[in-house]
Amino acid sequence: MNELKLPKKGHLLRKKESLKALKRAFHRAEPFLEDYDFQELESNKRSAEDIGGAYVKLIDRLLANKLLRFIATIKVISFRNGIVTPRFTYELLPQHVKIELSRRGEIIQPMENRSSDPLLITAQTLATLRYQELKEVSVGYTTSRILKDPASYSQLLQFAYPSPAADSYASYFVGLPTFSMRDTNGELGHQAVEVGSQLLLVPSLRFCCGNEELGDGIPCVTKDATHPYGSPISLHSKEERCEDCKRGKRYLGCLTGKPACDGLRVVCGNEEFAANICIDSFGLYVTRFKNTVKVGKAFLPNLIGRLLYQGANSALLIYPIFGIERSWILESQLAEFLSANISRLERFHVEKIRTRGPGLPEKLEDFCTDWERDDNSLLIAVRELISSSEEMNRLSRADLRVVSFLKNYYKPSDFLLDRAITRGFLEIASWVPISGKIAGYRGTLIFLEGKGVIDGKKLQGFVLKRSIA
Repeated sequence: MNELKLPKKGHLLRKKESLKALKRAFHRAEPFLEDYDFQELESNKRSAEDIGGAYVKLIDRLLANKLLRFIATIKVISFRNGIVTPRFTYELLPQHVKIELSRRGEIIQPMENRSSDPLLITAQTLATLRYQELKEVSVGYTTSRILKDPASYSQLLQFAYPSPAADSYASYFVGLPTFSMRDTNGELGHQAVEVGSQLLLVPSLRFCCGNEELGDGIPCVTKDATHPYGSPISLHSKEERCEDCKRGKRYLGCLTGKPACDGLRVVCGNEEFAANICIDSFGLYVTRFKNTVKVGKAFLPNLIGRLLYQGANSALLIYPIFGIERSWILESQLAEFLSANISRLERFHVEKIRTRGPGLPEKLEDFCTDWERDDNSLLIAVRELISSSEEMNRLSRADLRVVSFLKNYYKPSDFLLDRAITRGFLEIASWVPISGKIAGYRGTLIFLEGKGVIDGKKLQGFVLKRSIA
């Protein structure tokens, strides 16, 4: 343990070293430690009985893992709720809890707090680190920091590209991608992503993004003066809205999944949404990532923006398709048709036909190794395959156009592309800064000079302390 040269506890408390550096150091030490645990009490369950019971459970967990050395005499139990830190002394514990602790104390050998034992010192420091980590990902702590300096924080709602009309787009530059942000007052703003700009983002936690009603962004319904961004969302969840905001908004799922109806029956009951979206025009597209041909659909005004968001180098556009249900059916039929005829695309090294895109690592590798690949010949072959087939005659009245998108991305140097493959994606973690000069971008991927790659999509929902200069 001495040979590991771990950081000292004082450095952690005085913040002389970052949590990231400490995590790396203690990652080397953890194999020497058995386990750790914590008990989190609900805000309305902080009675003496509950606190005592939680402490007994902690001790039992440690005893079960033979961490006898790390149990010391009970002096004080503290817990945090936002900024307030009430204190709870041993004397306030119920008598039966004291008896339970006394019984366990018979098999515990307490150690001096100033012991020179390296294993105990490491455990104490690691416990302090765990506390710091847990505190910083708590909603109360995050909200208190935001309320102290609300002007410095914004929630990232979306990373998006401009989306011109499909019939007027002719492979030109549509404009810079932007971060759409919401401040604590609910006001919306936009920040362009420009090469050469210095990016500094400090993610805190993810919160509900609220709803978007026909272009108008509506904050989370639980937002108030003490909760400026409403309800928290798990860092591991794909959801961007809380349960309260999803309630009564089932129709929004029709845009990404199987529609509930054709828009005329208005199963959801939202006649405005049905009239403006569901019975309006959609578009299909065929594009390629590595050895996969992807078939997809999008609301027609968002068709170009959707493909730019994915980082497609080119695509076959098929539009207009009238009605949300009809577009969903034709998307599936087109994917099945191309799968059945994949042998006619083998000369283009196509191996799969999917309605879902590849994973991020596969997409990054595709961009970095073959940024300027020309798929026009493949897409023209797909167009001819569709046009000559009676099976796909339902698309006979649609326009089928091949367009390119490469003018809308900024390619980093070959050196940075090679390093991006080896370094991969930067981790997005609470209160860990993401900084660097923007060297290029494609789709939602932003290449930082000398750092690696961040995925703008994964930042969606995070409240950020930000700076782009």
